Order: sequence, then C-alpha cells, then structure tokens
Amino acid sequence: KIRSTLFSQFMMISLPMYRALCYADVFSFPLTMEEMQRFAIRTWSVQTGVTVSQHIIHHKVMNKHSYYCLLGRQSLISQRIAHLPIIKEKLHHAFAAARIFSFMPTVSAVFVTGGLAVGNVKKKDDIDFLIVTKPGWLWTTRLMLVIWSKLLGRYTHKRARREDATPADANTWCLNMWLDETALAVPKTQRNLYTAHEVIQATCLVDKRHIADRFLAENGWVKKYLPMRKIQKRSFSFKKQKPGLVEYLAFLFQRKALGNTSSRYARAARFFPKETGTFVLGELHRRI
Repeated sequence: KIRSTLFSQFMMISLPMYRALCYADVFSFPLTMEEMQRFAIRTWSVQTGVTVSQHIIHHKVMNKHSYYCLLGRQSLISQRIAHLPIIKEKLHHAFAAARIFSFMPTVSAVFVTGGLAVGNVKKKDDIDFLIVTKPGWLWTTRLMLVIWSKLLGRYTHKRARREDATPADANTWCLNMWLDETALAVPKTQRNLYTAHEVIQATCLVDKRHIADRFLAENGWVKKYLPMRKIQKRSFSFKKQKPGLVEYLAFLFQRKALGNTSSRYARAARFFPKETGTFVLGELHRRI
C-alpha cells in the first residue's frame, strides 16, 4: 500500500515539473510539490528534442519530508531543512533594509531577488535587491542609496564569484538591479528561461505605486516558459520623464560601474555576470 501511494505521488510529477526539479538542482535546491507546480517549465530554449518519458520519472526522483530531489541528491533535503532558521533571519534583515530604502521619496518599490526570494541561502550570503525608482530618478537614487549603504557598513562589495563570499558578507545589501518605472519590461534580447525565473521569483517588500502588478503585466512573455498568476487587467498610466541636470550628472558619474562608456542615459541597470544565465541553462540541459 505504501509503495502504491509513493508510486502515485511520483506519477503526479509531470515532465514540466520534472524540468523544474532539474532547474532547482542546478542551485542544489530540493522542491516541494507546490514549488514544482509553480515553477513547472513549459518550454526552454537551450536545445530541442531532449525529453524524459513520464513513466520513468519516478526512478529519477526521490521524496523525503515532503521535499523532492533528484536521485543521489538526498543530502540537499536535510540541508534545506537546516537552513530554515537562516531564511527567517535574512528575511528580517531584508524587510529592515527595504524600510530604510523606502524613506527615499524617489523609490517606488523594493523587491528581494536571488536565493532569498526562493529560500535558497547560506548563512554567509548577502541579500539581493531590485529597486524601482520614479521616472527620471534612477541614478540619483542609486547614488544616494549606495552612499547610505556604505555609511551603514551594509554595502556588498563586488566579488568575482558568489562562492567567494565570506562571513563578513552575511546580510549585506547587494543592490544589483535597478529599474526606472518606465522600463519594467525585460529587453527582448535578454528574454529566456533564466530571466523568466528571475521575474517570477522576485518578491516585493515595498510597493508605493502598484509596481508589483505592473512588473508582471509588462513581462507577460514569461508565460512562454513558466506558469504565471493571473494579473487583474488594469490601465497603468505613466510617462517618460527627461532626466534633470542632477540626474544626468549622477548618471555620468556612475556609468563606469555599468560598464558603459556611452553618454546615452540608461533607464535600467543590472550588475551581475552576463554568463550566469548561459551556465544555468547549460547545466539544466545536462541534467534533463
């Protein structure tokens, strides 16, 4: 009877859910049944023609304490359970930081992203943030918040690899994504399974101007890859605003950090290795 129950559980794991489990395994992270359903991968663009028969999925997946992982990766389940108190602590730090950021009147919304957004963190990890600003205030806001973070001793300094983190980096603020309200959509050249995950898993902590719904509405393309909660149809009105002199000077002062020597004003800034997405999708292909 027990064997029959377990078999029926594994047969509930569809191919899209199995792909989600393989994706999470790239990050050494087991999933619950609900998480597999939430992040079920409908399609992907690494290579075509790679699939796994439904009837043999139960030979490749194991279950323990309501968590699922690939066979031979059972230690990840114990690791995730052991890290639950760390997640609670880091979320407390993330909310405190978001409240500090919200004091800046040009901040429209604050999202927590990366590992903490899905509960996959280690004690020495920093906290990743996506900050959305009012139109025409991105670079001034970034300059002020970076200065605040450094004065408070909470700024995450640039590292070559995430694995290079030290205990001193724990709970520091990694301000690696910035968006102007008028540039919430991911550019077409950057749309893939990896960035779709980043959009879906971003968790809003501060929302002054209905940015969370607008962010998902303007990135409806993620439905090609992942399930997406229904967004209530609303008309969002906004207009692009030309940067003032202070904002433009702030942009010129910081453009080297963006790796951009152009004088053209940017309404979005992303500070993370470009090869991350390529690596993750390659590892997903290998596992499937």
